[in-house]
Amino acid sequence: VDCALMALPARESQEFDRDRLVLGLAAAQAIDKLAVGNTLPIMIAVNFEVFLDPHRTKCYVEAWQQLDQRLRSRLMLVLTHVAQRMPRSRILECTTRLRRLCDRVGFQAESLEFPSVEFSALGASTVVLREGDLKAWGSADMAKLDELLTIVRAHHARALVRQVSSRANAMRLLRLGVDLVALSEGPTRSV
Repeated sequence: VDCALMALPARESQEFDRDRLVLGLAAAQAIDKLAVGNTLPIMIAVNFEVFLDPHRTKCYVEAWQQLDQRLRSRLMLVLTHVAQRMPRSRILECTTRLRRLCDRVGFQAESLEFPSVEFSALGASTVVLREGDLKAWGSADMAKLDELLTIVRAHHARALVRQVSSRANAMRLLRLGVDLVALSEGPTRSV
């Protein structure tokens, strides 16, 4: 979709709403998974910039409202690219509005940098990391991961590492205190 979007003339690509397309695809996937008894949530990554533009926010919220409640409960919105200098009040306003639409709101920690999120006002939430952000599992990144996990636990939130390349790395992350891991080929839950 991204490649096709880049090939469109600028005038045509401005009318295309990638975020609502992804939401629709995730809802269709949730329907398929529910039909076979799979109850694992589906994560939908959305750039926080969507919520800085009132028109884009309105369109996105309306798309969520059109989904059946049973589907909404299977979807987890993951806010990405939350700027480090973004005021907490702005993030709180956005997530409070989103929590009325979907049960779960997660935050992508970009390169192990913790977003400026006020977890105490949000209730349980999820911080999402990528294994690639750990680089070569160096000591500096392990220290950042430990600090991030400490903050996450202190606020009764959960840490999920996505795109984990092997079961050995998944087990290592679970031993380090990560709550959930998702292997590149599928999800794994901690015990």
